[in-house]
Amino acid sequence: MIYINPGFQPYQSLMDKLGKHKSSVSCLYINKLEDIDLAVLETLISKAYKDMKVKYPDQQLIFASKYRTTVKRPVTTEQLRDAR
Repeated sequence: MIYINPGFQPYQSLMDKLGKHKSSVSCLYINKLEDIDLAVLETLISKAYKDMKVKYPDQQLIFASKYRTTVKRPVTTEQLRDAR
């Protein structure tokens, strides 16, 4: 599960290109990394992060994701790629 704080409405064009996934208001659910385009995921996360930095310029933002509920620390998209 990946939490995209701004929600997905601003990123619908990316969501359409992402691949097989499910989403709720701000949560993105991916079963297998092979099912998605990692470049699109990286762009989605990057844009959401930048949008949140604009909205909250004085706060430190942390990107965190749970991969198969075993990763409980912040991870990078490079680490997600390596997990494939």
